[in-house]
Amino acid sequence: MSLLPDLVETIKKIALSAVASSKPVEAVIGSVIKEDPLEIRLGQKLYLGREHLLMYDREIPFEGTAEVEIGDYTRKCPVSGVVRNSLRLGDVVALLRVQGGQKYIVLGRIGS
Repeated sequence: MSLLPDLVETIKKIALSAVASSKPVEAVIGSVIKEDPLEIRLGQKLYLGREHLLMYDREIPFEGTAEVEIGDYTRKCPVSGVVRNSLRLGDVVALLRVQGGQKYIVLGRIGS
């Protein structure tokens, strides 16, 4: 009787356990439960505050022109500004848990 199959299975179990305990990167879904300061809930019991979240720069500068109509008069006016794409209460968001599980990268909203 060979011990090789049992040894191979034991090594597989040890390897899987080591990977799981290192908390590799994982995609997760959360819900915004507070806007200011930002707080996101994962599952039923895990709440992430701003100190646990890594955010992309959510300000997008823009420049362009707009047509303004007043009666029969139309004029093109230059416009510029910054669009702030902030998260709102109730938004469902995609996150990546950083290896080790202490920080989460907020990828953005899911759905419309």
